[in-house]
Amino acid sequence: MTNQLKDLFKTFSTMTVEEQYAKIKEVRDTRSIERPAVAMRRRKKEHATSTKKKSGVKQMILNLSNEERAELIKRLQEDG
Repeated sequence: MTNQLKDLFKTFSTMTVEEQYAKIKEVRDTRSIERPAVAMRRRKKEHATSTKKKSGVKQMILNLSNEERAELIKRLQEDG
């Protein structure tokens, strides 16, 4: 159960009728149901994009000279 629904059940009995209607409307407006086919397409698209970006970065690193790689490693160690 989501936190939003837990909050609704905890305080629902102490609310006025208008507040109850407003709370129900808020829950209805903010809930989202994603269809399985749409979710699968979205995940595939995200995976393809991230794979493409990773291969691009990998190619850029492979094209660096030894000195440039050493400098990159040094900077990454300083930041991390």
